[in-house]
Amino acid sequence: PTNIEKVLKDHPAVLEVGVASVPHPEKEGQEMLKAWIVLKPGVEVSERELVEHCAQRLAPYEVPRRFAFIAELPKSMVGKTLRRELIQMEIAAQERNEDA
Repeated sequence: PTNIEKVLKDHPAVLEVGVASVPHPEKEGQEMLKAWIVLKPGVEVSERELVEHCAQRLAPYEVPRRFAFIAELPKSMVGKTLRRELIQMEIAAQERNEDA
């Protein structure tokens, strides 16, 4: 995911990014890449623009399938992105959707 994060961070609208492999919500036992994006203040970007940005710079299997725009990434005491917390957020969101 580090290479994918670097490509996304090169986009002019992106301040921070975290990428992780998460359970696919529709394909049991499979995973997909998801990117959590923190945008620069006052800037907007569409998911489609980010997909196109990635598709021009990454192999097809490296392009995230889902994006989430969030205010801040969970970080450790030393400032590293906590991917396991991002994954847990996604799993919890998927479980809420299944219960609905």
